[in-house]
Amino acid sequence: MRKKKIDLSQKTPEEQKEYYKNRMLHYLSRRRTSWEIQEYLEKLGCSKEMAEELTSFAENYGFADDEEYVRCYIRDASSLKHRSRRRIRYDLLQKGVGREIIDQLMEEEAPPEEETIRWLVTHRLSDPSDPEACKRMGAYLQTHGFSYELIQHVMKEFNE
Repeated sequence: MRKKKIDLSQKTPEEQKEYYKNRMLHYLSRRRTSWEIQEYLEKLGCSKEMAEELTSFAENYGFADDEEYVRCYIRDASSLKHRSRRRIRYDLLQKGVGREIIDQLMEEEAPPEEETIRWLVTHRLSDPSDPEACKRMGAYLQTHGFSYELIQHVMKEFNE
């Protein structure tokens, strides 16, 4: 069931701002980056200036903290979803996070990729002695952003 689009043309600028602020706060029920908030507000029809002002409001009150978002995202993506650093970096760039923040926090938060590959191989590879299964596992790891050299290094450990 879709909500009706609200006509804000009859509202005062203050009423429009209040409407967009409430929509933004509802949108923030999940953690978001500042860029995502601004894009969302502009998609709703909010002017760029008002979107920047409301995004600044969200940042000042702690609703939007890109650094904390990146820290949590890296931790969750690497430990729960077992993603490669390359994939995590790509996802965060798509969310409008700056490279400097990503690079700095990636070094602090992300575990070594060898550990992630070992975990995936241990839990997903049924028979390490089967060359066909190892080949499929290697392809799976490559499609998830891990480098060929690193995959080969870890897979050799399992074949010894």
